[in-house]
Amino acid sequence: MGKKGKKCYCGNKGCLETYISEENLANDFRQTAAKLTDIALSPKALTKKNDRELVKFIMAQFRDTHPVVRKYVTQKMEFLSLSIANLVKLMELDYIVLGGYLKYGGQNILDLIQRQVKSHLHPVQQTNLTIVFGKVDRAAQLGATVTLIDALFELPLSV
Repeated sequence: MGKKGKKCYCGNKGCLETYISEENLANDFRQTAAKLTDIALSPKALTKKNDRELVKFIMAQFRDTHPVVRKYVTQKMEFLSLSIANLVKLMELDYIVLGGYLKYGGQNILDLIQRQVKSHLHPVQQTNLTIVFGKVDRAAQLGATVTLIDALFELPLSV
């Protein structure tokens, strides 16, 4: 991450998304998977059109504690965890809600992220911090809908 980091689709360099997005997780794993002999990936999973299915597979292997996958995901999540820790310190946050593909990792990924984030925090911040999975699968769509409905109620009625 940083100004000299990977080029992002937005045109900037070093965006967090270029390191831990679903697409990035899948693309980088395709390179890793080519070297593994004990993971059977279907040719379909290796195509670019199936990022979601591949990420589900990666998270399932993480939950099943496959050593190479566990190391891969642990390294990827360190980018997210460090970013969360920085936001917690800067903004004095005490509640973090995670979503997206992370849910596929279940409690194992949540525990990993909590450990990693807390390792970057002062003990008081560690105690006060709660990290959970959101209950909504499509938070962005829900947020856009709520914003639209809210705007409709603010429109003046013509008489």
